[in-house]
Amino acid sequence: MAFVLRRLHSQFMVKVPKPTTSFEGKTSIITGGNTGLGFEAAKYYLELKASRVILACRSLDKADKAKLELEQTFAIREDIVETWQVDLPSYASVIEFFEKAKTLPRLDVMLLNAGILTKEYRVAEDNESTITVNVVSTFLIAFSLMPKLKETAKYFGTTPYMTVVSSDCTSLVISRNGKVMIHSNL
Repeated sequence: MAFVLRRLHSQFMVKVPKPTTSFEGKTSIITGGNTGLGFEAAKYYLELKASRVILACRSLDKADKAKLELEQTFAIREDIVETWQVDLPSYASVIEFFEKAKTLPRLDVMLLNAGILTKEYRVAEDNESTITVNVVSTFLIAFSLMPKLKETAKYFGTTPYMTVVSSDCTSLVISRNGKVMIHSNL
């Protein structure tokens, strides 16, 4: 019950103020940027005049559709929003992604938003797929790009940001009989 009340309160009672700081000249990367929170974050960054927004997604087709929608909504040049592929269940894809990101002239915002929630047990890179995607690959990117964020801070005199998105769903458990339970009720 506490989970439901917390969820209702956060969705309907909490009003987060819109940021107003200019993102002019700044580069942002958003994993899972083609939908949901990632897509909404891309909109905020563009409203704040970001110079470069990179949607890092598993599906380039879906990312390209999101890019087109953003370009039409904000009437921006085609080179402002970029789409890069990263498939978090694959360490090779993750490494290729962060090596490419290391070549950016600057990195001001890293929003690690991509994740999965599945009922099916699958293995990815010798771990359960949820662990590989939501933890290992996410933090592999985070730790690999921290030096780039520090470099940006040093050379551009700014404060870069890295945010890792998580969920209340970590407190949910599905029992053997299919009943959804909260950890505190076990």
